[in-house]
Amino acid sequence: MNQTVIMELSKRPHWKIISEPSCGTINFRYEPEGMTDEEIDALTSRISNEIINSGFAFIVTTTLLGKKTLRMCTVNANTTEDDIRKTIELLDEIAEREVEKIRSSENQYEPEDDNDFSLHNSKV
Repeated sequence: MNQTVIMELSKRPHWKIISEPSCGTINFRYEPEGMTDEEIDALTSRISNEIINSGFAFIVTTTLLGKKTLRMCTVNANTTEDDIRKTIELLDEIAEREVEKIRSSENQYEPEDDNDFSLHNSKV
């Protein structure tokens, strides 16, 4: 299933895989041009919160190599390739919508909540 994640992310601009798949888990993030690392970290938290709150998928964040990333686990036996495609599609829609909010806002962007399961200084 992780190959499906990689394939689907590679079709879309601004998505970057942060660590190669391991044990059914893959870490990635949305990195649009013109945003600082801090803004991207906040964006990553917002994307996670939005997809979790939608009830569609449980995509949490973690910090790897100093970058906040989205973490997807694909080992559930009931997960299909279509589920992965739909999840990536929804993540992409959320990311684009949130970037538009950030760029149109005059206030500093802050995430509502943080679903960070950090592995500080991890190379995983």
